[in-house]
Amino acid sequence: MLTVTIGADDEGDTIVEHRHTIPKPRVTQRAIRPIVPDGKRILGMADIDFDSTLADIAGNITMLLLAKIHRPRVWLVFDPGLTEPFDWTIRYRPSGLWAPLRRKGFDHLAWTDRLPAGDGGNSVLTELVVKFLFPDGDRSPTVVERHGFGVCSAPQHLSAGEGWQIVWRDPHPAGRRYEWDVAQAVRPPAQRTTSPPAALRQQG
Repeated sequence: MLTVTIGADDEGDTIVEHRHTIPKPRVTQRAIRPIVPDGKRILGMADIDFDSTLADIAGNITMLLLAKIHRPRVWLVFDPGLTEPFDWTIRYRPSGLWAPLRRKGFDHLAWTDRLPAGDGGNSVLTELVVKFLFPDGDRSPTVVERHGFGVCSAPQHLSAGEGWQIVWRDPHPAGRRYEWDVAQAVRPPAQRTTSPPAALRQQG
């Protein structure tokens, strides 16, 4: 599952990928391309707070940034190599990814369900689920996959002011390039309340 959090500001934009992998016969490495804003310079893992962890299994994941600058590519090395099904998580913070959405009210996200080091064949996934989380607001957001792939849930308003959720699902990935059009209401700029300087406030 890919969880895409659209923050109320640039620092709130986050991506979390939960993966269940079945080795055939062994997994020693993976390569991924993190989703980053157009034009963002990536010189190190700390630039996007990238992290990856294994769940309920002994082992380490060494993370190497291979391609830098505008199209980062991360190489993950599993030590020891894994032969049994396992769960793992990737987390990172592409600050400003959804700045155009907050500013204009619409944006899009493209994602390919193939490994960047693959041969361009079919998907390595058995199912693809993307959960979009939006900040709270009076109007519901929308998500549409422009090629008609997959099925999208109706917007769900979460409790306690936690915002909105839309879940998109493709039960049969086939090595596709997905493109989601995303829209939400534009929030007015925060209004500042200003007070006169202390010296003026003290004047009668």
